[in-house]
Amino acid sequence: MFGHNWRGVQEFVVSQAQALENRRRAVAAASRLFRERGVNGVSVADLMKSIGLTTGGFYKQFSSKEALIAEAAQAAFRGS
Repeated sequence: MFGHNWRGVQEFVVSQAQALENRRRAVAAASRLFRERGVNGVSVADLMKSIGLTTGGFYKQFSSKEALIAEAAQAAFRGS
């Protein structure tokens, strides 16, 4: 879906459902990459590239890499 920002430039608008799916994918990919390379071996850019999203999209979902690390660890403990 496309929308317009205040300058009239067309921009991509992500639905709430798609945003939640992107977040789930980021957490799953982070869990896998952190196990493979360690936390310090994975950059935000690496993570987002692995799921086909932009680094800017990361910061719409997470306040920091540390916030993602915490969420990925919680998901691992829950087994999801």
